[in-house]
Amino acid sequence: MGELRAAALGFSSCMRERGYDVPDPTFDERGMPGFAEPGLRGDQRYEAARAECRVALDEAAVAAGAPTKEEMTERLLAFAGCMRDRGVEMPDPAPDGGLRLDGALLSAPTWKPAAQACKEHLPAKYANLADGLPAGPKRTGQPK
Repeated sequence: MGELRAAALGFSSCMRERGYDVPDPTFDERGMPGFAEPGLRGDQRYEAARAECRVALDEAAVAAGAPTKEEMTERLLAFAGCMRDRGVEMPDPAPDGGLRLDGALLSAPTWKPAAQACKEHLPAKYANLADGLPAGPKRTGQPK
């Protein structure tokens, strides 16, 4: 896990060198990093810098047991399909293997029962989606 930790810290540093305010990551109980990235996902220049800075991080994450982008996309496609089978109009994952979900969708009454039934498809990174959003202000964006 030391290589993953170093690569995650390197990602944040790389992004800061390119002018983006990306703080050092936090690490979950499995040692997997989580990032508080600025709300620039989708911006062409930000995404180009992110892709360049993520190369070593992605390699270290896969070596530590994280799914590849292809595996992540397959699992998220299966989750989205399962959700639609249960009446939740959920979009397919983005081409980068991430989910961008509206807070209203996550707090809808149909979300939690469907997500609980479909949680076997969720990668560990997205396990919190099975519970929907906590009470409070509605959010949009990618879950952390």
